[in-house]
Amino acid sequence: MEKFRAFTTMVFPQRFDGKSLHVNIVIVPRNHNPFEPFQLGLSPVQQVPPFVTLQPEFSLAFVKGLDDFPLSNASAANRQPRLVTAAIKPSEKKYDTIKGVADIFGIDNISDTQDKLGDVLDLNLSVKKFLPESYRRSFNFTRPAHPNAVTDDSYECALKKEVDEIIDYQPKKVLSWGKVFAYIFKQPLLAEACGMIYKTKIDLSPDEIADGGYLYVDVSNQAWAEIQNQTLEHDDGPLIKRYAARIPKLEEEKSRPVFAPILFPVLYRKSAQTEFEVVPPAPWDTLFKESIVYDDGFAKIVHAGQAVSTDILKEIPDGIHPQYESGIRLAWDDEQILIWYIRQLVENEAEIPGNGKRVDSPLGVAGYKIDVREQQEGAEWENLNKAFLNRGIIALTDNLEDRTVELPHQVYPSKKRTLQPNPYWLPMYFANWIGKSMAVEDRDAIEIYKNDKKNKGFIDDKENPKEEPKQTEKNDVLTAPEIRTELRYGKTYQFRIRMADLSGGGPSLEDDPLHAGPSPQTTVSFKRYLAPDNLRIEKPDHISKLEGKYFNAEDKEETTFLDNQLLKIQRPLMEYPGVVLTGKYQQRGQDPIQMLKNLDFNTDDQLVLGVPDPDANMVEFKIEVKTLQMDNQLSLEGNENYITLYTTKRNFSEDFTEGLEVPIAFIDVPVLNLGEPTNPFLRDDLKKEDLDKMEGIILPKGRHIRLSLRAVADGGSVDDQTYFGLINEGNPELDSRYGKVLQFLFYKETDSEESLLIPYKNIPTHQALFLRANEVPVTKGNLKDILKFHLLKNKSQEIPDIVQRLAMALGLRAKGMTLYAPKGERIVFGVSSRIRHSLAPDGSSVTFASRSELQDHWLGCLSYQVNRDWAWDSLETTAFSIGKTTVFRRDMIEAASGNYTARQILQRKLKEVLGLSIDYPSDGPAPIQESNVGDIEFLETASFESLQENRFGRVERGFTRIVFIDAVEPKSPFRRSVSNSNPRFPDELWVDYTITPHVKKGHAPIDQVLAEDLKLPTVLRPSQVPKIVSVGLAFSPYHRSDDYSSTEARSKYLWVEFDEAIQSPDDTYFCRVLANSPDQLLSSNNLDQFAAPEESDLPIAPEFTRVVVPGQSDDMAGLDAMQPMIKANDSDRHYILPLPPGLHPESPEMFGFFTYEFRVGHTHWAEQEDNLWSTAQGRYGRPIRVTGLQHPFPNLLCSVTRDENFLYVSAPFAKAVLKGKNVTAKPPRTSLWSLLYTQVSQADGLDFRNILLSEKIMRHDFEKEKEQKASEIEKKLQSFTFVPAASNTPSKPVSFEFKPEIVDIGAFLSLHKNLHSMGTVAFSSLEIAELLKNMGLPEDSPLSVIVVEVYGNITNFSDHIRNMRRGMTGFAGFAANQWSGDFQGGNHSHENQLPLSSGLGQFRILRTSPLTKVPFVCCPTCENY
Repeated sequence: MEKFRAFTTMVFPQRFDGKSLHVNIVIVPRNHNPFEPFQLGLSPVQQVPPFVTLQPEFSLAFVKGLDDFPLSNASAANRQPRLVTAAIKPSEKKYDTIKGVADIFGIDNISDTQDKLGDVLDLNLSVKKFLPESYRRSFNFTRPAHPNAVTDDSYECALKKEVDEIIDYQPKKVLSWGKVFAYIFKQPLLAEACGMIYKTKIDLSPDEIADGGYLYVDVSNQAWAEIQNQTLEHDDGPLIKRYAARIPKLEEEKSRPVFAPILFPVLYRKSAQTEFEVVPPAPWDTLFKESIVYDDGFAKIVHAGQAVSTDILKEIPDGIHPQYESGIRLAWDDEQILIWYIRQLVENEAEIPGNGKRVDSPLGVAGYKIDVREQQEGAEWENLNKAFLNRGIIALTDNLEDRTVELPHQVYPSKKRTLQPNPYWLPMYFANWIGKSMAVEDRDAIEIYKNDKKNKGFIDDKENPKEEPKQTEKNDVLTAPEIRTELRYGKTYQFRIRMADLSGGGPSLEDDPLHAGPSPQTTVSFKRYLAPDNLRIEKPDHISKLEGKYFNAEDKEETTFLDNQLLKIQRPLMEYPGVVLTGKYQQRGQDPIQMLKNLDFNTDDQLVLGVPDPDANMVEFKIEVKTLQMDNQLSLEGNENYITLYTTKRNFSEDFTEGLEVPIAFIDVPVLNLGEPTNPFLRDDLKKEDLDKMEGIILPKGRHIRLSLRAVADGGSVDDQTYFGLINEGNPELDSRYGKVLQFLFYKETDSEESLLIPYKNIPTHQALFLRANEVPVTKGNLKDILKFHLLKNKSQEIPDIVQRLAMALGLRAKGMTLYAPKGERIVFGVSSRIRHSLAPDGSSVTFASRSELQDHWLGCLSYQVNRDWAWDSLETTAFSIGKTTVFRRDMIEAASGNYTARQILQRKLKEVLGLSIDYPSDGPAPIQESNVGDIEFLETASFESLQENRFGRVERGFTRIVFIDAVEPKSPFRRSVSNSNPRFPDELWVDYTITPHVKKGHAPIDQVLAEDLKLPTVLRPSQVPKIVSVGLAFSPYHRSDDYSSTEARSKYLWVEFDEAIQSPDDTYFCRVLANSPDQLLSSNNLDQFAAPEESDLPIAPEFTRVVVPGQSDDMAGLDAMQPMIKANDSDRHYILPLPPGLHPESPEMFGFFTYEFRVGHTHWAEQEDNLWSTAQGRYGRPIRVTGLQHPFPNLLCSVTRDENFLYVSAPFAKAVLKGKNVTAKPPRTSLWSLLYTQVSQADGLDFRNILLSEKIMRHDFEKEKEQKASEIEKKLQSFTFVPAASNTPSKPVSFEFKPEIVDIGAFLSLHKNLHSMGTVAFSSLEIAELLKNMGLPEDSPLSVIVVEVYGNITNFSDHIRNMRRGMTGFAGFAANQWSGDFQGGNHSHENQLPLSSGLGQFRILRTSPLTKVPFVCCPTCENY
């Protein structure tokens, strides 16, 4: 500011009446004591009189035209101002009024050395403004017009940033005269009395009206005018700074408001300056534009809104409703006001940077006048800034003019007190209207809250450390007229803003905007965003005093709880001004303001000063049950473990002061339908519609209940959509109708607990599992063989891992060594300490230490579904204890043998047997009873897997599954006897489990669950290993005819002698054939017969997972995999080897050799009642393998026919079979000998004897027809090929032609191929007669025949392996081989020897036929004699 400036003059046009322009002249004194002269530093020193003595004389200067700036000493005639003496009303009480104001502030505390004009601010530290959503929606907003206008969260961050603590901060105690003058300007009447505002008018000529121009004022007082003229030429002048108002072009005889938002400096061209050098630099284009846009005095962008959250900065509802009613929030021209403030604080951008100067163009806008009207037909605008003086209150008011004025609403930026530089911020909204005057204080609020009376002091008030009662002094000087426009919820209002200049002038209420704007007025539907407050409920003492959590707790420890509770509920209270804005009390002829004033809240128990909320007509009850921790999915917010069971409402009466009583009843419910509020109790009589009709509230027992109560409001006769600000049917937290929530906890012990444990799906409730260990494939060979085995064979034979098999048996999932439940299901595991494992903290999974923990013993598995929902909480943390009783079958039978039979024991349940009077030996086997083999703990936590939806998109909260896994050792811990310390033999095991639930104190007892006993087969293999000592043949008794002419064929069996008898009474010796092959002394021994036969594994079920459930009987698993051997009657070590399955004593396979496997196994005696039950894998012990066993050969039976000429004897050769195929050598390697006997009586006549008559070899090519046929075939074969059949030349036929004869030959060969060789011999009747004669016996002596089959002697390799022909292929080779084997005759090497007489002992006898009687023929040789 210039050093010589004493004050500043400004002219503010008000209205053009069609001829004259009405203006207000404003004098702004310098920050100087107005009671003292103002000295100027001229030479000589000069001074002007004190301001309080100045009665100014004004000359209005009008400069026609808007093209140039006003120049007071312009040389051009058309730019020279026209001076007109202003007619003003003098300020007659100026001195007294200023003196009175100074006395109010304390004149001794006012200085002219304070509040000097500071330096310009950096743009970033000047002023900023957040542009709210309502502003941006008011017009086509694209981006801020200034960088200091923001739309991000920087404003919120600035306000919420923690304030720096300034140590030893001392507030100012001295006031500057500049601030005093500023306070005076806030009251236009006071400013007029202080001689700072004058009213006048100037007549304009038609040219001036049409062209417009500038208007300023000169002070004509001589003392001031002379010095003014001197200081105009001085660099520190002038004495009086003059600013002109821009007068727009007007229309003659047309009235309109004229407003000067921007003032322009009145220029003076010094003697040394040109006219162009006089114009100071500034953004004049922008200034001119602003002065044109706002020359009607109306805001262009008016917008409004309401607070939607407690955080007034939030523009989107966040569920935290406003705590008090702030009414309608208004703002206007946000960016323009921001620019105006910035311009006054920052450096003039048109000057050279760093000059430190501001734009020399004062802002004419000093405040705003707010107009409102209800949006209805015929409504008129009403100003909210009107006020008038109450004379007599203070003496100062007598100096002021008695009239109603519009006190401008001022908008100021502010900032937080911080140690670091920070910018000023304009408020988000500039005004709030709650239905009251915006010019004076709210007297109703003062009286309602008793601020005009002495109340308790604030806590920790540094200025009032003793907390003495304080009171607020009412401002009775100003009073506002009654506001006719009532602010009520559900109605719509319109607002506009009129600007006020420094003189308090501006457009009148009757004026309308002259220039169009984006939003010159705004429309607001006033709604209730204020949610109802807390319901008033009569609480028990322990809840009111915060000494307990549960509403119905009977004791302080909250271990017992009360039934049949009664809730007494009152409407929530509603404070001022919200209760007034409902209009509901007024509709009933009641005055809510007076009701509030009559309240006394100066007591400790009066927290809210309000009356019953007239909109809150219902109470909503939300019943939630506490579920498991982490189960937050069904909670309202998704972050707590409470699930809404159901929601219901009850209505208040019509009387606002009458309460509501709601009884609470508890019922036993096994399973709640969590997440399905339409039928929460799974009962047809307690569905949602039934619960809504009840007077009381139904709560389930055994659950922790959170009862949430809130008031629910409605608009009454006004539609809710119109009345309430937020309507959200899906989320009450974002709905203004729903009040604040009160929550109480309830709990009640159960009186009945039925059907607690039920089966889980198709999984047995208790079962025993025996799991085979994972097989480790082993193979030998090179790397290629090993890779091939693992990639191919092992892949195709892969079986599930042992943990996977356990999981499948229990309906679980497995990963590695861990078991867990399927998704969407809660499970709690318990595992016996006999199994090394680790449980998850909540028991939802179990991880085994190794796979070996699951093998070599039975796993007793208990699986139940706890038929209770996840909210049920009647069990202790240790929810279930598992007990077990174990006993072995034979131990019970032996101990009870004196009183009970084995049948009586086996037919009973284990529980029944344990109840019998059985004396178990004190030092012997007895039942093993364990009261606790493990526990199952229920922790109030849900696992991650249980919260994942299953394949049906559900989370099964209606049950919890429990699984207990116990190790049951199959070995008896007892010894065989006192004298025998060896372990007891494998035995069947009986296991009995008990499940004991542990309920909390005061709850209904739950019976112990007695699981049906499990009878487990033995899985222990016999330890005894067979060892063969010797073998032999057992024959049936020898039988012959009385005359010794014939004998019967004897049955023959192979017996085996073992080194020791069977030790266990439940075991025996078993055998099975591994392989068989023909006797090479009988077979053709082709090369393909030398392949070793494949020996099969023991054909028993692999039993990777053996499952036993209660009631399961002996399935005799694996019993048919081997043949039990037949024990001798007179020996416990001799056993008959049974014939292989599918074979009989006459089967040709009996000529071959067998490879046998012998084992000791658990058997099953058909005649015995107490047989041992065994698994297939545990049935047999370790094997021994014996090769080369040969069963007794099939009997050799001969056929004898006789006629008059010949006696024919025929018998089959021994037959070699391989895989059902006849592989007998052709010709046979054995020879058949027929022995002819005759019977004679002993000399004593007591018996008969057989005498050998003749010994003949039997030929296989005996048939003459066959020899002739073979000769013909040989000739034909030679004709089919160029290679003779007998040739060994390794060449192929050069040609072959198909002929019908080949078909005939093939048919013959095929037919003959499977015919077995028969040996035949013929004795002629003459020959027989001669033999008898030589013996001296009659010709008709009885005859008998015996056929003996004798092995041939092998003397070279070709005798052992035949058919080594090479080079002959195709049909010719086949036919040649067949010819050489079948049709060519051959003589045995011992054909000329007698192996049964002279050669006896030189040849092995294969078999002998029974003595067969020769049919009698009457004297066949009689005719020959």
